Amino acid sequence: SSRLAKFAKMVKFYFSNETAVENDSDSAKRISNKLSQLLASRVAALVIFLIVVTPFLQTAVIDFSYDSFAMTTYQLLQTSVAADMTSAEWTDYVDEFYTFYDAKTGGTETVDMPLSLTIKGLTEAQCPDDDASNNFESEWVSSTSSCEFDFGHDHALETTGHYWVREANQEIFSYKGTIDITYDRTQGMRDEAGYSVVLITLVIMLLVGFSVSFNSSLNQLVVEPLSRIMNKLRTTAASVLDSVKSLQTDEDEDDDEGMNEADVLEIMVDKLARIVKNVMSSNMQNMIEQNRDMIDENTEQFLNQYSDTTKKDADIKKTATIRDESINVSTIDLPVAKDMICSFDFDTLALTHDQLVPCAMYMFENMHLLTEFNIDPIVFKTWIGKIRIRYKLDPQYHNWWHGVDVLHTTFRLLACAQAEAYLSKLEIFSTMVAACAHDVGHPGINNAFLVKSKNELALKYNDKSPLENMHCATLYEVVSEQDADIFGTLTDEQWHDCRKQIVECILNTDMVNHFGNVGKLQNFFEVSGEEVSNFVSAIATGAADVAVPEVFTDQVDGPKNRLLLQETFLHAADLSNPIKPLAIYQKWVSRVTEEFFAQGEQERSVGFPVSAMMDRASTNIPNMQVGFIAFIIAPLYTCLFQFFPEGMVVVAGNLVNNHHSYLDEARAGKVKDGTITQADEEKFTTQKAKFKEGLSFVPWDLLDNPTSRHLYTVATGSR
Repeated sequence: SSRLAKFAKMVKFYFSNETAVENDSDSAKRISNKLSQLLASRVAALVIFLIVVTPFLQTAVIDFSYDSFAMTTYQLLQTSVAADMTSAEWTDYVDEFYTFYDAKTGGTETVDMPLSLTIKGLTEAQCPDDDASNNFESEWVSSTSSCEFDFGHDHALETTGHYWVREANQEIFSYKGTIDITYDRTQGMRDEAGYSVVLITLVIMLLVGFSVSFNSSLNQLVVEPLSRIMNKLRTTAASVLDSVKSLQTDEDEDDDEGMNEADVLEIMVDKLARIVKNVMSSNMQNMIEQNRDMIDENTEQFLNQYSDTTKKDADIKKTATIRDESINVSTIDLPVAKDMICSFDFDTLALTHDQLVPCAMYMFENMHLLTEFNIDPIVFKTWIGKIRIRYKLDPQYHNWWHGVDVLHTTFRLLACAQAEAYLSKLEIFSTMVAACAHDVGHPGINNAFLVKSKNELALKYNDKSPLENMHCATLYEVVSEQDADIFGTLTDEQWHDCRKQIVECILNTDMVNHFGNVGKLQNFFEVSGEEVSNFVSAIATGAADVAVPEVFTDQVDGPKNRLLLQETFLHAADLSNPIKPLAIYQKWVSRVTEEFFAQGEQERSVGFPVSAMMDRASTNIPNMQVGFIAFIIAPLYTCLFQFFPEGMVVVAGNLVNNHHSYLDEARAGKVKDGTITQADEEKFTTQKAKFKEGLSFVPWDLLDNPTSRHLYTVATGSR
């Protein structure tokens, strides 16, 4: 559900307003820009490399030696030396010319092999006779007065081992109409072809490398995140997938195999979008805004009667404010130091019922609630006294001590969470009143027993949270008495708003709502946790003029989100024994188990099966507490630690310490009985490590001080 919440937030932003659409568009543009930059950089690198390397591999292989020979021979013919040369000397001259090239074939140099040579300006007598011992055939051509030398005859081929193709790849070099050299370009063209092959191979390799590199980057930027989303969706949204299938007709089923991941994702996102849109549209305020042009003033007033939003814009905090600490709060009647009440070390069980009354009053006055709402201290004290009396004396656990303990823990959680920065005074007041009266009149047995035994409370409230409904009713019975009416100074609007919050908070303490509460809180953290956490941290460090996050100020969702935290603070306080110092926790464990066992005995006496953890003979208290902490307390408080890590680090330390203490007690029991095994030892060690791992995000360093170092040691294993 937490992962679906991320998608819900995305879709909600899409449908909420134009700004959200622009934000989504900006996100898409950022991804597009990254892809464009990625592609551009790769292409630029490829082009630059090719520009640098290509000239080296495309250089034509040209043999200039023929130019030199032709020029030298031409210059020779212009001298008297040429006229005096005999045919034998010309034979040696031409033979040296051929031998020069023949010697270089097969080496590392690129040579164009001569095929024929024509020299004009010789006499017929100077033209060598054709001789099989020469490397050439020679012939006097009288029509052109030239001597032709042919290097391609059979004798030359057999002697040199070179097989030149006369017709292909041959070129003629002519110098001033006097010297004509026909030569074979085969070797040069082979080398040029080799360089071209190297260039083509290099280009192919670069393209392959470019493709691999681009695909790898694309995979990291787009494909892998999309794949992770798909995997999470497939794992956590099986029901959505099933519903997608159910939407298909018989004709569509044949196309299932053709659906790729993107198609499935599109269908699922579209479905989630419709769900979120439907949920949002069900809000009366949204419906009014969406149909503003069709609703007149009278219709709007009529519809507003059914709106689930009671806050006016003026009542919502836009900028964080904290109470004025300079206002003095009297501590004359306190039985303990005020610093004790303002810590988690406060032990209500160490005081009498009468002593707890001024403590309860101090908590309200510390938050300036009596002053804020002009509540007469005498009226307020009378209200507390009557609530105290309505708490029964028989229950070992659900009594006035517990009521004040929950009030105190709520008081502390509100402070640690900097709640006054984003909750209104009326919301703080409502939460505190609900905490004080949340279990008033509790008979010491749970709802399940009341329903099963057909108790009048269960019948009265139709089996729906009978105890919690009774607590709310009892509270309002007390305030209906004029001398205890702490709501008497509220306006009608404040009175109804306050009542709604109190009823919601108290009804929410029914344990049947626990896992749903945890799920809602986890979803809220997934969607807005970072924003809230950063805001609270800024307030805690003394930052001024910090804007309250939109999740608390929004006209529609703001009241719901704030109420969720109000409910959470009270519910967490109601289950807070494991987050207290170990000595205090152990006192409460003794009391709650005694009350459980009393109900178990009552169940047995009327023939009911004894409920889990309520059989005195079979319940293992250490194991009971380890499970209670691990599976009930930790998921709830982990959410609070994520929202408010700095403010609740002491609470987290107490929780780890208590969990480990009861694990040690469970182990000691097995050691005493002689039943412990190596598997048990490993299990105890693993449980401790896993529990600490789940809270690894907590800033434990804040506990590294003389007051809390023992908690720091347990939580981190440091000495």
